[in-house]
Amino acid sequence: MQRGADFRRADPVTHGLPGGPALIFTGGAVRLYRIIQSPAVIGLLYEDNITYRQIFMNARELPKDPNPSWTGYSVGHWGGDALVIETAGFDDHTWLDRAGHPHS
Repeated sequence: MQRGADFRRADPVTHGLPGGPALIFTGGAVRLYRIIQSPAVIGLLYEDNITYRQIFMNARELPKDPNPSWTGYSVGHWGGDALVIETAGFDDHTWLDRAGHPHS
């Protein structure tokens, strides 16, 4: 793939920008983050000091046309012991993985 062949020059992470959907948890290196939970929202704060994620837990639905952002717009609910999260509205400048695969 061309993005890997050019040594990831176009990679957002190379330019100090947040990673894409999968890179939020699997950046290739140890990524530390803090989870803050309340009845209405779960927040994830990442060690890069620029990325955070909000998962709204107050029974709202995903917006029909969300404003694109690096981490998308997330809503969640508990399905038994599992936290179920739906996300939409990722910014199209992010990559799906370190190989440079695009996402939709």
